[in-house]
Amino acid sequence: MKNREELIVGGFMFETEEAAQKARDELQGIDVVRNKTNMRSPETVLEVYNKLIDKRLCKTPVGYSYLHDLQKYLQNSNVISKEEIREIPIEPIRRRVVREFQNAEEAKRQEKITEYRDKFRTSLFFNLIFGIAVIIVLYLATTGDNVNIINYENKIIDKYESWEQELTEREEAVKEYEKQYGIEH
Repeated sequence: MKNREELIVGGFMFETEEAAQKARDELQGIDVVRNKTNMRSPETVLEVYNKLIDKRLCKTPVGYSYLHDLQKYLQNSNVISKEEIREIPIEPIRRRVVREFQNAEEAKRQEKITEYRDKFRTSLFFNLIFGIAVIIVLYLATTGDNVNIINYENKIIDKYESWEQELTEREEAVKEYEKQYGIEH
């Protein structure tokens, strides 16, 4: 029955360990308030009571029970008027569960956004480097002296033209030589 005992906090039995842990945390906070506050002064108790309500620090039956004890103390005191004592607002459990669920969903959504943003930035970085590398390669390929797939046709045509010009010049030189020395074919 150890498991059942772990779910009991301040005389209340909770359905889950999470809910029991929240109640334990709240009980520890209540103990801190008790130890640091002069609970014999109704004015101080009223101030603590109002702060606990304003900040919505009590969310479990343990906290509501403590608030109710403070409220009874204030009502029984002759120093604080009944009009000064506020009612204890109870937040419906469904609304709180929905809000906690929405907060958890929003946190997951933000985590995914951050993850995708990081992946996008990494991808963008490598794509930029790849693009720059492609541009450099294309520049070198088109302006270099080496024959490659991009400029092979122009290089071959230039080479044949230079050979043809060289042959034409040699033929003319040979014809000139033959004319000069009277050699005929």
